[in-house]
Amino acid sequence: MPTRAAPLLTRLKVPHNRPNTFSGGPSTSGAPLLGEVRRNGSRRSVQELRSSAEPEASFKVLSDVARLLVSESDLTALLDAVADSVATLIPYDSLIIHEADDNRQQLQPVLARDPHPQEILRNGMCSFGEGITGLAAVRREAMLVNDADLDPRAHHIAGTPKEEESLMTVPLVARDELKGMLNLYRLGRGNGFSEAELSLAVRLGELAALALENAQIRERLASEVVTDHLTGLYNHRYFQERMAEEMRRSTRTGTFMSLVLIDIDDFKRVNEREGHRHGDRVLAVLGSLMRTECRVSDVVCRVGGEEFAIIMPSTTAVDAVRLVERLRERIASTDVGGPAGDTTVSMGVAEAPTHAGDPKELMACANYALLQAKGAGRNEVAAYLEGEWSGVRAVPQHKARVVGHLKVLQAVASNLNKIQDVESMGEAVLAELKGLIDYHNCRIHLLDSAGKTLIPIAFKGELTEYQGETYEALLTDVGEGITGRVAETGEAIYSPDVNQCEFAVSIPGTSDIEESILAVPLKFDGRVTGTIVLSKVGLNQFDADDLRLLESLGSHVAVAFENARLFEEERQAAETANALLRVSQALTQTRDPARVLSEVVESMSGLLDCPTVSAWMRGPDGTFRCGAHIGYTPEQSDQLATIQVSAKEASRLLLSTEEPFLLPPNAAEGLPGELRLWPKSRPMIVAPVRWEPDGLGALAAVGSRDRSFSDRDFRLARGVSDLASLALGNASRFAEIERAYMQTVEVLANALEAKDEYTSGHAREVAEFAITLGREMGIEEEDLRLLELAGLFHDIGKIGVGTDIINKPGPLTDIEMELMKKHPEIGADILAPVEFLKPVRPVVRSAHERWDGRGYPDGLAGEEIPIGARIIFVCDAYHAMTSNRAYRKALPEDEALRRLKEAAGTQFDPVVVESFMRAHTSGTIRRPHAHAR
Repeated sequence: MPTRAAPLLTRLKVPHNRPNTFSGGPSTSGAPLLGEVRRNGSRRSVQELRSSAEPEASFKVLSDVARLLVSESDLTALLDAVADSVATLIPYDSLIIHEADDNRQQLQPVLARDPHPQEILRNGMCSFGEGITGLAAVRREAMLVNDADLDPRAHHIAGTPKEEESLMTVPLVARDELKGMLNLYRLGRGNGFSEAELSLAVRLGELAALALENAQIRERLASEVVTDHLTGLYNHRYFQERMAEEMRRSTRTGTFMSLVLIDIDDFKRVNEREGHRHGDRVLAVLGSLMRTECRVSDVVCRVGGEEFAIIMPSTTAVDAVRLVERLRERIASTDVGGPAGDTTVSMGVAEAPTHAGDPKELMACANYALLQAKGAGRNEVAAYLEGEWSGVRAVPQHKARVVGHLKVLQAVASNLNKIQDVESMGEAVLAELKGLIDYHNCRIHLLDSAGKTLIPIAFKGELTEYQGETYEALLTDVGEGITGRVAETGEAIYSPDVNQCEFAVSIPGTSDIEESILAVPLKFDGRVTGTIVLSKVGLNQFDADDLRLLESLGSHVAVAFENARLFEEERQAAETANALLRVSQALTQTRDPARVLSEVVESMSGLLDCPTVSAWMRGPDGTFRCGAHIGYTPEQSDQLATIQVSAKEASRLLLSTEEPFLLPPNAAEGLPGELRLWPKSRPMIVAPVRWEPDGLGALAAVGSRDRSFSDRDFRLARGVSDLASLALGNASRFAEIERAYMQTVEVLANALEAKDEYTSGHAREVAEFAITLGREMGIEEEDLRLLELAGLFHDIGKIGVGTDIINKPGPLTDIEMELMKKHPEIGADILAPVEFLKPVRPVVRSAHERWDGRGYPDGLAGEEIPIGARIIFVCDAYHAMTSNRAYRKALPEDEALRRLKEAAGTQFDPVVVESFMRAHTSGTIRRPHAHAR
């Protein structure tokens, strides 16, 4: 019995491109021209067979075999034909044909001429490289192995007897692709194959491989062409062909036929509410219902997204209505994808030849009836019948198609007006067009804002001939090809044979075919905004009605697209405004330039969807340095901190100081290595930032290598840079105002200290002590600035206290003490008009509150006292004790520190005192000199 492994005795390379000629015939012991091989005990050995073959005779047989193989389209019949053809030239006792599965690397038996075919088909599968058959498959070499059963590597097929046998295996290769393997076996010792038979088998294998490929292609195309994969029903192409065939038969025989168009009610709502996957399940269930409920003779098709059609041969409209009424009721009562009754359909029925004499007119009549069913409340069946269309509703039969088209156009326009998204609208147009004009391919383009390129927003090709079309391949320049010509001239083009059209150009990735093309412009307010292009395989596939209809549809579509474009622009403008408003709100909350830059880079990164953004500021020396960044790696961040872009390099890179611009990757090629953060340069959008009086900087957003920035990106970059300019200008002006005010307040503080010769410089030194102590306690830098201001102003209220009380050399009276205790309140009132000093006021007011609650003016205790006030209180007391006063000499530092420790927990916050001691010990608290009198 057949084996799958045997020693390699003879190998013959299978040519991939052998001419279809045969030179040199088999040897005398080779192949008989005719004669059927007898099996097992009744078989004859090769040596006993008549061997009068001549090369010419073999050539004739091969020619006959070639014609037989290429004419057979059924795959099963073809395999039998291959086996019969081989037997005609090479006698064998057993034959196995394997089909190659390249993905799984397996060989699967598909035909067995043997006494044990079922066992071979069930157990004969082998992998590439396994046994002699698998080895020949991998090497793509024909192999002749006589007495194969003696080889220890022979792999026996389970279920078949072990017998003496010889093997010849031939790869079936077509277009450099392995299609399968042909194995021939002879039984008996010494009853082997010859070299000439091997050569002949190779030639037969070449023909068989090509025939197998052709049959597989035909089988695949036949399935693709006529079947809707979602519902299992016939598709739109088959519907058109079968409809034309049935109408011709109806006209020829004088019999009736009916057409039923079915539309799912509110299916768009189902998709929106439940999602497209649920919608697909509904379509699949409806397809199954229609197959089971309709008669065997009925042809059920899916002709659109949610549209179906039933061709009913030899059926009047009256009978069709009765039949499909039952179908409608069954659908309404079935749980299709929700509660029973939730999914319903409307149906329109038309009859030929009574209502129409050609397929397009019959479609229009059925469409009109369907519209009537929809208008009657949906979930209805309506027929285009005489007597029902009387009076003002009567429609002449020859106008039925036109009326149907007008109704559909009206419905299309209504549907499009409900859609605001351009891409969804494009898909809707593709679907609606199917109900108007039969096409195999549709492409919808819109003109870009520059008016130079047509952008594909929707395209659909039903046949394999159109599968190569991609978004990139369909990008079209104005004036290029038929599509570009229509956009350039604003005039429609109909080419019944595209290969003869002077404007036609091939789309990359698609094959050259005979097709008709119909292209119309989309016009709004006299200008071209896009195109619609239909194509169909075959010549002269469109007519004048199709052209007029597509032009009418184009007018509706152009208006709808323009409305959608305007809506999208408004939406993007609103989004941009809101986004920039959020940025503005964030920037107005800080006056620190460093915080401004951090907010700006973070905002720009989010708005432009660019992970890496940096902000560069020009210094007094003209050099640009990075002030803030986001999205860089730690290594890149360290490199950014060291980069200094000279004024010369900056002038080369800063292409504009007014408007955002694109810095292409090649612009950075000439930069020094230390200025380049990526091995390969990337596109960058740069937005200049200018502020008064002479500030200059730039925001740089880095895109990925294939990133293309849109007009909206540039608008957003401009908006962010403008806000950054305002914020930095405000921060600069605020810093100037703050400096001026600080100078004024310091003048006031100095004037106060001038009233007391013993306290000259007291406020400044207390402020410095407070900053050092605050830093020791881990207070953030921004709060340290407020602490400094509080230190400067903690005694500003003494301006309201008389000089005689301030400079009194002895103890104060109770009345004088009460007046002195008012100075914290007076100081807080002095600072009240200044907005940016608002956080300082509570500290100034509480700078004399005690930890035990016995301080003034409010008697606060413990954590109720602001931390800044507790720090100022300790620093003020230490400086006062170590300074000369009118009523005593300065205390030694050790004594002052002892008194602080002694009062910790009563007068002072113990944690603050402990921190003060650490700072003093480390030397960070500067020891003041006593003020001489």
